[in-house]
Amino acid sequence: MQSRRRNLWVIGGGKKGVGKTLVAASISMVLARMGKPAIAVDASTEGTNLQNYLGITQAGPSFADLLENRASEKDVLKNTAEPGLRLIAGASGMLGMANPQSGQRERIVRFLAGLDAEYVVVDLGAASSPHTLDFFNLCDEGILIVTPDPLSMHHAYDFVRRALYRNIQRKFASVHSVQAVLKEFVESPDASRPRTMMDFYEQLCSTDPSSADKVAALVDNYRPHILVNMASSEQDQRVAEIIQSASKKFLNVDLHSCGLILSDPGVGGTARQTVPLEPDGALAKQVRQSVQSILNRTLPEESSPAAGAERPPLTTPIMGLNHNLFVRGSALHVQTEDMGNSGKCVITQVFSDGEIVFSIKSEYPTTNTDPGTRTRLAELMRKQHFDVIRDIENGRISALRPA
Repeated sequence: MQSRRRNLWVIGGGKKGVGKTLVAASISMVLARMGKPAIAVDASTEGTNLQNYLGITQAGPSFADLLENRASEKDVLKNTAEPGLRLIAGASGMLGMANPQSGQRERIVRFLAGLDAEYVVVDLGAASSPHTLDFFNLCDEGILIVTPDPLSMHHAYDFVRRALYRNIQRKFASVHSVQAVLKEFVESPDASRPRTMMDFYEQLCSTDPSSADKVAALVDNYRPHILVNMASSEQDQRVAEIIQSASKKFLNVDLHSCGLILSDPGVGGTARQTVPLEPDGALAKQVRQSVQSILNRTLPEESSPAAGAERPPLTTPIMGLNHNLFVRGSALHVQTEDMGNSGKCVITQVFSDGEIVFSIKSEYPTTNTDPGTRTRLAELMRKQHFDVIRDIENGRISALRPA
């Protein structure tokens, strides 16, 4: 059962009308055509029409019937015209039934992940309720759909922000220091400027550096995909880049751009629900490229160079960490930087009145051609940075003790 968790994909977003259901249907069909048995699940609260895209006119018993023991798993699983693809319709009620205290969401995820299929693709629709965000976070591959419309872009970024903060809220539910800072950030935003995740870390560091380190680790591993739909040209890839940039700047989140789907002016609206996904059509090819992009990132061994092949070196240093502290009457600035290929080390420096009063350096943990180097470097930087902050707070760095 646990091995299937990595194959639970969720299609979501913050705005109606961006084509999430079409994308969910198309991704499901492409996976099946790639020889990966799939189940499409309609959990959209906007109306259960995924079945129409898959050529089913009468869905029969729904997922809600299954949860309330009115139907069996066999009853709710419907074959589609696409070999290797089945459907669970009418699952929108499952989010409303998921009481945060009951563990129902986790039970639903376990059920879906345990289905007899290699991939389960869930259409969440445009809802951004806490239940929907929790489900998006519980699954392994979250795919955010956005269009070039500015309002859609705004909603897409806001969905990522809400989902991230909701993830922190649930994962650190019993940590008072995290909840206190989170409440201030969510309920009392700073009107003068947008507050960033680095501001969050800095404020939490003043009271609980250890939890700040753990929150940073959670954020580092939070990497949804983003797919641009209804694009007018390849230039609309810029839409994903803008949202990626904002997410990195304000949330420290690395969104993975998994592709772009061009609009088909000849097929739109209700008509699209009756048009099959032609194997050699433009839509099928674009969706397949997106699916392959997700698979390549999910299973890096499939896209890695052949054994013995030389890997490209890392060329871009990882973004640094910075915190301001006020300790024992001194204003301090702690800065950790990746020196890149030229230095092949990570340096943490502590500044007081513009002068370096403490410095520590760590060599790269492995060769710079190793495929996991960036992840290990990020972990090294974070650990070294917060270890220095803890040592400052606890008076263990002699250079910072009062004379």
